[in-house]
Amino acid sequence: MPGVLASIGIAAGMLAGAALAAGAHSASGAGERAGTLLTVAPVNRVLELPHAARTSLITYLSEDAHGRKIVVSGTVSVPKGTAPAGGWPVISWAHGTTGVADACAPSASFPGGPVSDYVDLASAMLDSWVARGYAIAATDYEGLGTPGIHPYMNGRSEANTVEDIVTAARQWNHDIGTRWAVVGHSQGGAAALFTATQAGRRTSKLKLVAAVAMAPGGYGLAQTMEYIVAHPEDKAAIAFLPVILLGAQAAEPSLNIESMLTPAGTRLINAGRVQCLSDLREVASSMEGSQIFVNADVTALKTYLQTQDIVNTRPVVPVMFAQGETDALVPLANTDKIVEMTCRQKKVPVNYRRYPGTDHRGVLKAAEQDVADYLDKLLRPGRTQAPANNCPT
Repeated sequence: MPGVLASIGIAAGMLAGAALAAGAHSASGAGERAGTLLTVAPVNRVLELPHAARTSLITYLSEDAHGRKIVVSGTVSVPKGTAPAGGWPVISWAHGTTGVADACAPSASFPGGPVSDYVDLASAMLDSWVARGYAIAATDYEGLGTPGIHPYMNGRSEANTVEDIVTAARQWNHDIGTRWAVVGHSQGGAAALFTATQAGRRTSKLKLVAAVAMAPGGYGLAQTMEYIVAHPEDKAAIAFLPVILLGAQAAEPSLNIESMLTPAGTRLINAGRVQCLSDLREVASSMEGSQIFVNADVTALKTYLQTQDIVNTRPVVPVMFAQGETDALVPLANTDKIVEMTCRQKKVPVNYRRYPGTDHRGVLKAAEQDVADYLDKLLRPGRTQAPANNCPT
């Protein structure tokens, strides 16, 4: 295993070894390029999309935030029937927050598991798109299901893994085409915006046509700690804290998050190393925001988090935003501001849909048909209708 693959061979082997025991095979001709397909294995039956001809668990090469090669896992699905001219169009799915531990990888989901509620909800939506003739590529992101801690909300890492799984999927099934869109929710909504920002910079073989950001997170990320101290009763926010801090340290190891924490805060962070968001909510339910931090210098941490805020995104492909009006995790006002910012850039058409009476997860079902209709106008062979733009004029 030559070159850079030798340096990550152990990582690939750890995951591939387990996969091969379940009937996987290694891809032939593995090279050193991002997007190289490494292994293919059957998925847990719960992850099979009913309208897909085939769904597989894969590993592939990507790049982290510093340009180093990494092994990433994910699932890929292809529709039934005969592919259209040019191949199946692709939706690369960027999932919402699950945690930073390996158990939180969507591809590791199982009935009753820590991420099953969210994965089942998302899978129903993805299956509806497969039924319409879209291939699905669903990355786990860096560090979820593969060695290392997931660098949560790192825009470059997430965008790389979202893009590279499309390249890998085309090696898995040669009927998959080059035209694709990214659709993301929550954390993945931010990933979609960062992906739309770097479109065309890394490969000329793929054509990113559009991005869809559903309840995109990451606005005001650097103010998380101040918010938690000021709102100690917000247990939902406290549950996200270990995910944010561990993710930041994974991307920037020089950040000494332990020095910022009380013993209670350290216990919360240690729980985040092994538990997923669903379990962290239970841990956080007995904590107060004022109990977590010591009077430490958080300048470096805040500086890093500011670089990952979605206010830094500059999409270069059309964008659709979808937002539930009763979302308590990603407030409507935040998405309104990001839409306004993107409109002011006047770079691309922006389509914004708001859904009354819809919460954070409810937007997946509420926007499902609108997202499909939006993408049909752009991704279907021979249908490149200009996307609707409802920015204020």
